[in-house]
Amino acid sequence: ADEKIEHFLQLTISQEPQECRDYVDQLRRSGMSNRQLFGDVFGNTARRLGQLWEDDRLSFVDVTIGLSRLHGLLRDYSEVTELWKAAGSQHKSIHLMPAPGEQHIFGMLILAEHFRSQGWRVETEFSIRDAAEAQSCAESRQCSCIGFTISNERCIATLTDSVSRLRNTDKWSTGPILVGGTVVERDTALIDVVGADGSANNEIDAVSTADCLLKNANLRQASPENRRIGT
Repeated sequence: ADEKIEHFLQLTISQEPQECRDYVDQLRRSGMSNRQLFGDVFGNTARRLGQLWEDDRLSFVDVTIGLSRLHGLLRDYSEVTELWKAAGSQHKSIHLMPAPGEQHIFGMLILAEHFRSQGWRVETEFSIRDAAEAQSCAESRQCSCIGFTISNERCIATLTDSVSRLRNTDKWSTGPILVGGTVVERDTALIDVVGADGSANNEIDAVSTADCLLKNANLRQASPENRRIGT
């Protein structure tokens, strides 16, 4: 599996973009589902690009090219249709956004596609400057859940501020708020630190957690012990 990721990563930054697309077509012909393609291949490749950049083994230009091609492939191979979007009822909707200052959003895009494939209506934000903007965006959407992604520890404070602001509003004082990303995977205690309700390690768990939180939203109490579900 690691060799497959390394091979695909090299294709995403190569001078021949068609080779990258040909390899994806080969994986699909071998029987790989879109969920496996998006999560296992695209997602792990995006994370690997970030690791190599942090280790100074890839340039910013290489990483930008690689992520740009992954974005294009995700868009081209996504099976999201208007039927799927219509299937998301008003009581199953989620607003996904990066933590303020967070720049890595590819995992969020994959997560959005998976929620849509399960019949959820999904709203997304691609860049959030600060906690005030996070609150404004959340209040402008009519969604039943919020999901934040975070992969940079420097964004913990702004994420905490964002959740705190939302908790001071009528709707989100007890409304379901999820957090996810590599920072949370390394330290699940951050779920309580930022004041969220739950998290998940992958796309399938994220939908299950959101479902659980949504079904029990009216039964939860405001205490952190009762709010923490699905971890």
